[in-house]
Amino acid sequence: MDKAQILTMVKASVSEYAESKENKIQVDENTPLIGKGSPLDSLGLVNVIIDLETRLTEQGFEVVLASEEAMYGNDTPFRSVSTLAGYIADTIGAADG
Repeated sequence: MDKAQILTMVKASVSEYAESKENKIQVDENTPLIGKGSPLDSLGLVNVIIDLETRLTEQGFEVVLASEEAMYGNDTPFRSVSTLAGYIADTIGAADG
């Protein structure tokens, strides 16, 4: 799995959750995941994290995205779609793509 595939996976997960709440938005790499402008509420973020962990497990990668450091650190990967995709790529050692 490469970084481009991970980015696509994160965008799809966020889009699917937003659509399930009848919030049809265009999700791109700059879409915020927390704070102002995010299509996700706190429950939505949890759902996206679980969905991504499940998708990654199905691809053979056992990861925990919701670590205390990731959730509460000053440099949280949950700022945007691209920062989360980068965090996942780094965590699983994905190739550039």
